[in-house]
Formats: sequence, C-alpha cells, structure tokens
Amino acid sequence: LEQPEWGDIPLDRQINQYKRYLEWAARGRPQPTAEAALDWLEKNKPENEPTGIVWGDARIGNVIFAEGGSPAAVVDWEMVTLGSPETDFGWAIFVDRHHSEGLGVPRLEGFPDYDETIAFYQDHSGHEIANLHYYQAFAGFRFAVVMARLAQQMVYYEVMDEEAGLEFEINN
Repeated sequence: LEQPEWGDIPLDRQINQYKRYLEWAARGRPQPTAEAALDWLEKNKPENEPTGIVWGDARIGNVIFAEGGSPAAVVDWEMVTLGSPETDFGWAIFVDRHHSEGLGVPRLEGFPDYDETIAFYQDHSGHEIANLHYYQAFAGFRFAVVMARLAQQMVYYEVMDEEAGLEFEINN
C-alpha cells in the first residue's frame, strides 16, 4: 500500500496516481475541468495529515447491512490505499451529494445532515475533520477521472453513442 515510487507522502502518491490515470484516460484530449481541479489540488494540499488505511470507495452502496440495520461488511476495496481518513469522509459526502443534489433529488429520509455526520464521526473516531472542502474536491476529481474512462468504455462497447458527450459533460 505504501508505493513510495509515487511520492514522498500518501497524498502526493494518490494525486500522482490519479494524474497519470487522467493522462491515460484522456488519450491526449483536453479535460479542462479535471485539469483545473488537479492544479488546485496540487497547490492546496493540507500538510501534516494523519495516515491510515483509506477504503477508497466509502459509500452506502458498498456496505452490507445485517438484519436490523447494523453494518455487517464493507465491500469494494479495489481503491484501497494509505492516506488521511478525511479521504474516505470526503468521498462519502461527495458521493452522497452527487446522488442527491447532483441529480436534483432529496437525500434519503432518515440520514443525518452533514454537520451531524461530521460531529458523529469526530466523536467516535477521535479525529477532527479539518480539510473537508479539500477532500470533497479531491473526491470530485477522482470521480471525474474514473467516469471519463467509464464513458470511453461505454462508447467502445456500443452502450452509448460517442456524440452523447458524457466524457466531456463530466469534465467540463
């Protein structure tokens, strides 16, 4: 998980990996929004971040619940890495917002609001959320890169017409 060849600290390693992934996924085509986000992320990195295991895809759809609603398992670990715990927290909030605000639908009933979620996390983890804006932006960048590649695959396998422009709608 350490992968020192990608950088000196975990956040540099993650950024460098996604930067290379963006270069590969873009296939030489401009990705102005993702490139601007990458530039901002590189210039605004938080310092002295704690390091732990980052799940990488922390979202409600990757939790299996036992009868009664208790989490029984977390799945989908292909994006696991080392980094700040806020990486997963930012991703979870970003994906929740994407699947509600981003689609123009209300959040699921019964879920705590984001301030309550932050308070709960801080109380139970002992970790203060200090850079949520940064890690939500990082999540958006990661999401854009992954979706650009997914859009290309959908065109390649003729699930979607290239003129649909999904790759560029995500990144512009």
